Amino acid sequence: MYRFAYSMCKNEDAAKDGVQDAFVKLWERKENVDPSKVKSYLFTTVHHKIIDGFRRASKHQDIDQTVITESPSQKSHDLQEILHQALNTLPEI
Repeated sequence: MYRFAYSMCKNEDAAKDGVQDAFVKLWERKENVDPSKVKSYLFTTVHHKIIDGFRRASKHQDIDQTVITESPSQKSHDLQEILHQALNTLPEI
């Protein structure tokens, strides 16, 4: 499972975390998981954990890459106006 997770994300820590989270989730739901399907359950859970990690990382990158430029008309540092400008740069979601 670790090799599977690592092949997806190319990050050792994220792969280890994904595998560990999958086993924790299995343990928490052990009564509801069919014993003959444990392997597929674990691999599916690892897959979803890695994908969720990519989604979280892409959201943080979008926020980190947002640049607020200050024009000469904003020299008064009107906080309300700067806030509205920053909010307008965010995606709809």
